[in-house]
Amino acid sequence: AVPPLYVLLSNKLNAASSSRRIRVHCSYWLVNVTSMPLQVRDGASKQPSLIPSFQVGKSPEPVLFGSDKSSVQIGIYQGSGWSKAIQLDNLGIKGTISL
Repeated sequence: AVPPLYVLLSNKLNAASSSRRIRVHCSYWLVNVTSMPLQVRDGASKQPSLIPSFQVGKSPEPVLFGSDKSSVQIGIYQGSGWSKAIQLDNLGIKGTISL
């Protein structure tokens, strides 16, 4: 089973123009700039989310990650064990994690 993704959705209708504005907010956008696929999980989840590896010549694609936990663990996909708990709130708007 895929772990749940926690997002906020805002849906507004402009009656004058009959247009609709939909906004999707996710707490964390994770970007993998390594050549190895990574996986991330929060402390409660046994099922990790995959963060694809960076491909030269292409823009890295963010992976939306939402959790009701304040820390995560990161590991190499089908490789090593898990990192120590990483406090997501400490990263701020933009941050880098070294493993």
